[in-house]
Amino acid sequence: MKMNQLKNVGLVLMGALLVYTTACGDKTKKGGKNGTDTTEPVVVDPKENTMKIGYYNVDSLNEQYKLVKEVSDEIEGKIKKMSANFDAEVKQFEKWAKDMSDKMEKGLLMSREEKEFADKYQKRQMELAQKEQKLSAEIQQMQSEQFIKATNRVNDFVERYAKENGFDMIFQYQIGGQIVYINEAFDVTTDIINGLNADYDQLKKDLK
Repeated sequence: MKMNQLKNVGLVLMGALLVYTTACGDKTKKGGKNGTDTTEPVVVDPKENTMKIGYYNVDSLNEQYKLVKEVSDEIEGKIKKMSANFDAEVKQFEKWAKDMSDKMEKGLLMSREEKEFADKYQKRQMELAQKEQKLSAEIQQMQSEQFIKATNRVNDFVERYAKENGFDMIFQYQIGGQIVYINEAFDVTTDIINGLNADYDQLKKDLK
């Protein structure tokens, strides 16, 4: 939906809202059952209680927002490099362990050397397990930090977009989320993605 088509989009928050007055006045009637007071409902015009809302599709944003793609590619590259370095260490350890095991089977090691090998093997195995856990934690932290930065950029832009275009509320829609259906008339995904990409392109130009 184009931006100029969004100006007339509104959502009635309250239908026929009934307001009951409890104070005495022209709209208060006496003589209810058991002598109690009764009140006359006042119908509020729904047109006076409207909000302009919109939504954007998170899945589409993740696919088309340039920052998300570049960050994902960057993280994937770092993960591949970290994994490759770790795999090289594991292969080196496995080769050493195999060579030493072969020597043991051939009786080429003294008892003292066999014990040293067993101790070193166990120690190195523990070190690699700890390093694997550390790498996993580093990857998760890196992904979390980048996700937070990207989310903050999206939220800042959406807030600015909403204020500039008179929206009272903009929320996220995603397959599998809490919202099962929403009228496409409220869809501002294209505007959000185009605006985010324009901002990101400008930022990259400014950094050159």
